[in-house]
Amino acid sequence: MSLDTALLGRCVSDLMSVNSLQQRFDVYVNYVHELNFEGASYSLYSHLHRECFADIPLTFIHSSDFPESFIEHYTAERFDQQDFTIRYNVSGQRAPMDWHECIRAGRVTAEETHVLEVARYDYGMRNGITIPTLNLPIGIAGASIISSETDSRFQALKAENLETLTQLTRVFHDIAYANYQYRDIFVSPILTEFTPKELKVLRYMASGKPMKAIGSEGISFSYAMNLLSDMRTRLGGINNDRLMYLFGLTQLLNSD
Repeated sequence: MSLDTALLGRCVSDLMSVNSLQQRFDVYVNYVHELNFEGASYSLYSHLHRECFADIPLTFIHSSDFPESFIEHYTAERFDQQDFTIRYNVSGQRAPMDWHECIRAGRVTAEETHVLEVARYDYGMRNGITIPTLNLPIGIAGASIISSETDSRFQALKAENLETLTQLTRVFHDIAYANYQYRDIFVSPILTEFTPKELKVLRYMASGKPMKAIGSEGISFSYAMNLLSDMRTRLGGINNDRLMYLFGLTQLLNSD
């Protein structure tokens, strides 16, 4: 297994020549295809999402050859709660995870195996690899790359190209993560869980100004305190410091 540095160099140049997150993902997918893999998907799972909004499905970006019907099934059935790749990423796993190799090694529970069997037998995703790209206080992220090749051919493909695929995926993530749209696509849906006045209180609190002076924003101090209390309760009884820490990690309160 060798690293194709020329391909990586071309990919970096192409990623930097476009601006939007979707355009950069499309560039990444083109190189996934060049390495003879097929579809790809990518997502961020923020800790704010995991800790306080577990009922909200994950948001994915994916290639046209990564079955959208599987993603719809995944989100409808909340397969993220039985996704071994999320469990391992949260625990600090950095190495690529071959789905069926992990099953054979006994690293996947029966419930997690069911998710992979649905992908394989119901949606034609015969083989797949998940490559973790992020495990920081903001959350975890990673890409899944699929193939319809036979198991033996897939292993040969991995032996030839996995190192390059892994570095390619991490290069895409590093460049995409710096894009201003990144937060908007993966994290901002959480804002729909709050009223405009709740967001105003949170943003005022994040400004560092004394809460006693919040009346200048058209909200009384007592009402603001009630809103904060309601939010803390709704988010699992967390305190103000934890509330602001989780929002601060995602930079959501910097929105207008």
